[in-house]
Amino acid sequence: MLTYKTADKTDTLSITILVEDYCKEHNIVYNPTDIDKSIRSYLHNFKVILAEDDGKPVGAICYTLTNNPYNFNELFGRKMAIFVKSNERNEGVGYTLIHLAEEDCKKEGATKFFLSSPKTVKGYKIFETDYVKEL
Repeated sequence: MLTYKTADKTDTLSITILVEDYCKEHNIVYNPTDIDKSIRSYLHNFKVILAEDDGKPVGAICYTLTNNPYNFNELFGRKMAIFVKSNERNEGVGYTLIHLAEEDCKKEGATKFFLSSPKTVKGYKIFETDYVKEL
């Protein structure tokens, strides 16, 4: 059964599994110690929602709630990272994680939610585009 919960430090291993799977899938060289440090930082500095299927991690979203840098009276949410196991993609897990993060930010007073994605996301319009260059 698929469940969603707010992650805490006891979920470090579950989120590490998702990140390591993502790195392997995309041939990203990683250091397990660095991933562990990153996950602990995510859990300390950001909000994280974890999706589990019968207790096994299948997805997670890391997001933040912050002031608009141009209007400090306006709050907005921003997706920092999202991981969904490859066999769970196109099954609604990622969409549900995004929706739950949006709802949490809205409850906290946010008026917008920003995310970057390599494809069009239902309900979102293009505002800015993120680009990355290998150095």
